[in-house]
Amino acid sequence: MKYFNQRRVLLMVALIAFVVVTIINACKPTVSTPGLGALPKPSFSIDSIDGNHFLVMNTTSTPCMAYWTTSASGGKLASGNTDSLHFTFAGTYTVTLYAAAQGGIDSITKTIVVSQNDPNACTSGLPLNFIAGCTSRSWKLAPIAHALEVGPSGPGDGAWWGNAATDPAGARSGDFDDTYTFYFNAAGTYGFNDNGTFFSDNYLSGTQYTSLPDAQMFPTCALWQSGTFNYNFIPNAGKAGLGQIQLVGLGAHLALPKVTNTVETTVPTVPSVTYDVISMTTDNNGIGHMELAINTVKTSNEWWTFYLVSTN
Repeated sequence: MKYFNQRRVLLMVALIAFVVVTIINACKPTVSTPGLGALPKPSFSIDSIDGNHFLVMNTTSTPCMAYWTTSASGGKLASGNTDSLHFTFAGTYTVTLYAAAQGGIDSITKTIVVSQNDPNACTSGLPLNFIAGCTSRSWKLAPIAHALEVGPSGPGDGAWWGNAATDPAGARSGDFDDTYTFYFNAAGTYGFNDNGTFFSDNYLSGTQYTSLPDAQMFPTCALWQSGTFNYNFIPNAGKAGLGQIQLVGLGAHLALPKVTNTVETTVPTVPSVTYDVISMTTDNNGIGHMELAINTVKTSNEWWTFYLVSTN
């Protein structure tokens, strides 16, 4: 009898481990061990607390261990007979209960429809709210000297180069009229508008150090022109611990298209670029100021820093 109980324990541990590994791999497990009991028939209830908060409760009749995941959780797993769910954005989401019992493992999936964006989410003071506002927020390069700068020591080091004070309205007007818009939505929409011009280094058009109309950009570089992309905000990450902004999609960039997380590039072949948020402040006029940095490894450590101001 003692051996049988130990065997039961070992099998339960194995089953639980299997559930965790399987959910991480985004599979639906149905594993039966009939010699130890009936396969559970998972069921659960969903109660709405308000338009964005829900409570799910395991109602499976067979004694089991409950694990939960949702289509909004990025594969993250929660355990327990109840779970509190929060959905920031309107949309249709799935919730899956994985029930692990002596007889095996099975799962059930239900749908939750969220009809509204959380009205409190954009007033919580989180960095994402600073970046994207309650609906959207647009940014431009600050019209100052060294709004673009690069150096070896880290963010804010312009020892190697920085734009001149006359550049915003002069030679680099094709950079300083660009608009970067982050939308506060479930898709993480990012819009880039170059206003029909670009500042040309040699790799973009064969003509150096002047602003030109988009029509003169090399066709191989055209993905760096105006477009709609996606972004992810990664909290508590980056050099300053304030988070990172990851732009996703070929051609997605901010400030300078050639700057990536690996090497400077002359064609838009990088699928994503990630920027560290270094500082976020609001001045007395309600204008947001944001400092971003990106570490590009070239022949040595290379840190680019960009200073942005909000337009809304």
